[in-house]
Amino acid sequence: MSSYPRLFTKVALFVFGLQFLALGYQQTANPLDVASALLFEDQFEEAGTLLAELPESPQAIALKGELEFRKGQFEAARTHYQRALELEPENSRAHYGLGKLAMAKMKSKEAVRSVMKAVELEPEQAHYRLTAAEAWGIDQNLDEQTLQLEAYVALEPTYDPERVAEVQAALDIIANFGTERMGLYEITNDQGPIPILTAVNLVFANLMVGDKGPFEFIVDTGASQTVFTEKLLDELALSPIASTLIHGVGGEGKVETNIYRIDELRFGDIEIRNLPIGAISEPTISELAAGIFSTATFSDQVVSIDYRRDRIEFNTPDISDDVEHIPSWFFNNLVLIPLTINGEHEGNFLLDTGAVTTVLSHNMARTLGVTEDTPGAKIDLGLAGIGGFEGAVLLVPEVIFTTAKNLEGYSQVVSIDMREISKMLGTEVAGVVGYDFLKGYRISIDFKNAEVRLSK
Repeated sequence: MSSYPRLFTKVALFVFGLQFLALGYQQTANPLDVASALLFEDQFEEAGTLLAELPESPQAIALKGELEFRKGQFEAARTHYQRALELEPENSRAHYGLGKLAMAKMKSKEAVRSVMKAVELEPEQAHYRLTAAEAWGIDQNLDEQTLQLEAYVALEPTYDPERVAEVQAALDIIANFGTERMGLYEITNDQGPIPILTAVNLVFANLMVGDKGPFEFIVDTGASQTVFTEKLLDELALSPIASTLIHGVGGEGKVETNIYRIDELRFGDIEIRNLPIGAISEPTISELAAGIFSTATFSDQVVSIDYRRDRIEFNTPDISDDVEHIPSWFFNNLVLIPLTINGEHEGNFLLDTGAVTTVLSHNMARTLGVTEDTPGAKIDLGLAGIGGFEGAVLLVPEVIFTTAKNLEGYSQVVSIDMREISKMLGTEVAGVVGYDFLKGYRISIDFKNAEVRLSK
């Protein structure tokens, strides 16, 4: 079966979909605008207090939906959006919010319908256009995606110059590929497993670039795009087609990069053609591998990473009698799974085979009573990611992670600053599920049905 992944994944190597923007962030006496600005600054408690004091208008209710969305309380957000539409069927913010929820469940038709309704009601709202481009990308309609990106740039949203530059880079990438489909590959019904190697708490696989290689890559469910190291790019003598930002865990959460065009990439025996990739110069990663391969490349397949049998499978049923189905949320093809911490605190965690250890966000650590001021909590530990080395790292004692059927407990877990990636995804990320959690499982990521399956 010939296939190609969600166009948005390939075009938006950086993230278009900033899920919530505070338009009109300038000084204002309008309490709704103030609440919007507070949300933009991640001041959830202050925004919630202000919204609780306002009359129950459709706009206030829709903003409460945004608050819950930003906090990762998605079903509560849905309730508010639907209530706002009951009171005001033409409420653009509520249509927009329901569209974001549909995108997070990979329901492309529903997402397009809701977000385009918001665009119809308020065509001058630049962030509606941006999210509409993402929705059309998930729906694999490059022409409509391009129209919305062009409309976004034409509106000249001066409050977010980085985002404008990223969108312009996406348009440059689209122009470079022209009518050629990006990320085209073929996976047949009898596709065999791809061997992997587990070492230093990471998953590795061999890739060929054209007739060169093999090169060892980190296989990463926590990367929305594939990236090559600068060393490999020099060896291949490639020229960039655009420049932009890529986002990820570590450092400032973002780094400038060039974008390159790869005509042919082979993952095991799967040939991938016309793939845009980014570059990474982080020395620690460069010492380990030639790059990072994103499993989101195969976002219209069920991708299974079997740690126990050292292989990756595609569209292969679970043979275990002990399989847990976890309804999950997908943001720019990054996977968030809901977990309960210490039996009472809930959060959404990034599923990341590229993380050597499971970590908490500083916000979740604070909920558990650990901050930088906690005696002995701050430790000198260098954790590197796409965004560079992490700054403050805290040690949180006695943490238990639970799903509906499984439990993983640790005597101590580190916490890092995840504000940048949370802002990038538009919702709170409570931490990262890494190797020490995942190593005992076969993990299946089902993009179409928006779920993760764990089996032992």
